[in-house]
Amino acid sequence: MIYKIVYDKNTRLRVRVGRDIFTREEGYGLFETLSKYDFIDEVSISHKNGSILILYNDVNKKAEILKILDKISKDDLFDGKATDEIKSKEISDNFFMNLAKKILKRYLFEIIYKN
Repeated sequence: MIYKIVYDKNTRLRVRVGRDIFTREEGYGLFETLSKYDFIDEVSISHKNGSILILYNDVNKKAEILKILDKISKDDLFDGKATDEIKSKEISDNFFMNLAKKILKRYLFEIIYKN
């Protein structure tokens, strides 16, 4: 997998592979693939911008995580199923995004039409 490290501090690593590289379902599969390693505590994947956030428990495992990412190819991606935790996060994120849009529309409407 070709990626760029965009954040790397202590046991937190974020990489970007690019927009539309994998689908939402392939992101779930990638989540399953990375979560099976005992030294990886948490994985968060965004199919929209191709971002992969990995929280791990041993600073000495960073090189191993990068090797794992290096070995993943487009052919290795598979459609996975969302866990309850992922579904809950997606619902929450969607709710807050819609709420923010409604508030922004309201204020913009007031600014534009009050003048």
